[in-house]
Formats: sequence, C-alpha cells, structure tokens
Amino acid sequence: MTKPVFCLMGPTAIGKTDLACELSMGLPLEIINVDSSLMYQELNIGAAKPEADILKRYPHHLVNCCSLSQVYSVANFCRDANSLIQEIWARDHYPLLVGGTMMYFHALQQGLAQLPQASAEIREELLNCAQLLGWQAMHDRLFQVDAVAAAKIHPHDKQRILRGLEIYHITGKPWSQWLSNQQSLPDTQWVNMALLPDPREWLHQRIATRLNQMLELGLLDEVQYILGLPDLNLEHPALKSVGYRQAITFLQDADTSNWSEKILFATRQLAKRQMTWIRGYENKHIFLCPDVEIKVKILALMQEILDNS
Repeated sequence: MTKPVFCLMGPTAIGKTDLACELSMGLPLEIINVDSSLMYQELNIGAAKPEADILKRYPHHLVNCCSLSQVYSVANFCRDANSLIQEIWARDHYPLLVGGTMMYFHALQQGLAQLPQASAEIREELLNCAQLLGWQAMHDRLFQVDAVAAAKIHPHDKQRILRGLEIYHITGKPWSQWLSNQQSLPDTQWVNMALLPDPREWLHQRIATRLNQMLELGLLDEVQYILGLPDLNLEHPALKSVGYRQAITFLQDADTSNWSEKILFATRQLAKRQMTWIRGYENKHIFLCPDVEIKVKILALMQEILDNS
C-alpha cells in the first residue's frame, strides 16, 4: 500500500509557510522545508526565514541545517528528505513538504541518479577554459556533448554548466542520460498541492510588500555581516540567490543604480520560473490565491486521500 507525502508548492511570497502552519494544526503533519536558502543558518532576512517563535511553535525539518561553510546540494536534500519521510511515517504522522525550490521537488519525486563524485582536477581545467573562452563558449561545448541538458541550462548558470561538462569528462556519458536512470522512494503517493495566483498582480504586490519589509528589517546589514564571515566563498550557490546576489553587487561595486528595483524584477522572474515548473507537473491539485476557503479545501483533499490510503 502506498503512503502519502503531501507537497505544498508555489511561487515565492504566495503564503506557503503560513498556510503550512495552519494545515499542521488540523492533521498530524510534520513540515519539511523545500527552500534551499532556508537551510543555511546565516541566511535569514533575505531568505524570508520564519521567525524563531514560529519555528518553535511549528517545527520545520531542514531549516538551519547547515552553514555557508558547506554547500547543501540537491543530493543532500534527497538523502535527508527521504530519511525524514520514513521517520515521520514511522511516527504515524504524515510529511508535508513546503517550499518553492522546484528542482528539489522534482529530484525527490523522480529520484536522483547516483552521479559521479566531483573531480577537483577536471573542474580546475574546466574553470581555466571558462576564463579563457567565456561561459557562452562553455555552454556551447556542453550543447555539443549533451544537448538535452544544455537546453535546460541558462548560459549564465556557471555551476550547472560546469557540472554537466564535468560528468561527461569523468564518465563519457551525458548528464541527461544519468538523470534518465533515476529511482525514487518506493511505495509513495506524491500529493502535489500547487498554489497559483489569480490575478498575477496580487502576487506582484505581495512580492513588493515583502521586499519592503526585508529592507526595513535590515537586509543590507545582514549581507554586510555575511560578507565579513571568515573564508567566505562568494561563488557559493546560496549567495547567487535572488536578493543576496543584488545586495552583494551593490555593497561591493558601489552600484549607484536602484538595486532594490533589481531585486523586485528578479523576484518576479523567479516566481514566473517557479510557476512554469509547476504547470509542467502532470499530477497536481491547483488552488488559486487569494481564497479565504483555501485551508478548508486543502484539508478536505488531504483527509480524503488519507481515508483512501
């Protein structure tokens, strides 16, 4: 018999965290974070991390689970989330995965291939090539050996271009071919509950309001503190996330342009990409926001699934 795993997904700022907390009061749920920024202890304001009292009242697994001295990868997430799901089931509770890092949802549900370990020697060689030729040329090179993967990777996404080329150089096998042989957690019923805005302008206003709150809370002070951390790697993937990337550029380059407007635009673009991911899911239950009855509707769906599982 399959066991349900509830997945509450949606674009940034749509209200996933608040809704998840409300849902956990109605059913024996345990929340698992699926937002890559919330995993880092040092990222708070710019990551829109829930306040400490909220996390105390409604515990979230995989929040503050690592520091910026590490890189928490999608493989780390799949390993930890799979273990947590089975532990939660064993307690006769139900997992509620909440967040907007759609790559993590995808990898967890589709399974993550056992990819080869990174090679420092090959990576250094590829970085030297990138310095000489530029990242567009490296993206073109990836397209030659793995057109499927390259088509899904933006030419500015240095990390994934590197990883795709690295895997091919190590194994002689395209990254996309590795990913096609993935295996997911067995006996699992993935229940995808997708929040989408209607109208979209409603979400844009929420994004703008949240950005203003971040600025008032001291986003720049937080980023200044992060930049002062010892042995900080500015190429860390978490520091490339929306908000942190623009704030770091502003502080380091003395950018006099309206950097907060750049964050606003980038956040809207992020929300658009997240919604594109969601629309690509074949099996999903869509809930439009705002809706004062949304909690009741989702609880009814979850209860129906539990009654039939």
